[in-house]
Amino acid sequence: MSQLILRVTESGQAVQWLHWRHAVTLTVKNQVVWTLGETAMRVYGGFNRISGRRSMIELPAIIAVKGPQRQNRFEHVPHLTNRELFRRDRHTCVYCLQTLPDRMLSRD
Repeated sequence: MSQLILRVTESGQAVQWLHWRHAVTLTVKNQVVWTLGETAMRVYGGFNRISGRRSMIELPAIIAVKGPQRQNRFEHVPHLTNRELFRRDRHTCVYCLQTLPDRMLSRD
């Protein structure tokens, strides 16, 4: 299962994509205020020893979570691709200081 669930604030502002396991944890801890969308997935647990019934949680596509959402833009580290690296350095070679096309640059 690789389904992602959208986490939003109580007011509906998108915060992040959650792995389904994290969404289950928030649901079980009663931290979900409201949900939206169809059931994105069903997660099955173990069997109750007494009743023999199996536990199951339905996860909607979008969940709103209680409390303040801490968003620190400095915690997110974007992937640094060669294209972005070369763009950042203005296609300048570190050794000869010439401006070169992408195909002639490499990453050390």
